[in-house]
Amino acid sequence: MSAALLGPGDVAVLVSNSGRTWDMLTAATLARSSGASVLALTHSGSPLAKLADVCVFSDVEEDSEVYTPMTSRISHLVLGDVLAAGVALERADVVAAGLQRAKAHLRERRIGGAEPARAPQESDAPTPRAGRKTAARPRTRAAS
Repeated sequence: MSAALLGPGDVAVLVSNSGRTWDMLTAATLARSSGASVLALTHSGSPLAKLADVCVFSDVEEDSEVYTPMTSRISHLVLGDVLAAGVALERADVVAAGLQRAKAHLRERRIGGAEPARAPQESDAPTPRAGRKTAARPRTRAAS
């Protein structure tokens, strides 16, 4: 129903591997009838692709017998991130202040001001002490 609230200048971003569900097709139809544009991340042969103004195709092999469609989800996440980064770069002057506020808010939410862990460096590896074994060996018993 959110699609019905859109208007000219708005963009509905719809993500569906099959592009065949009633909810997606209804959302696309409502958005377009409200004057909004429809951007779809979907399969190239889908009904959603035919309704969209702009399509980003994600034609990945998916095993329909598997409960979780992992391949298409990862593909859609990557494509969504690429689109979001492109929009942010294109509109840097408009979104920079908002991104700074979001980062500041996230810093405040961390416990004890902790920052995300950094990747381990080679210099972080422990060095063995002289005279000590660095790895435990399995003990074997003599056969009796």
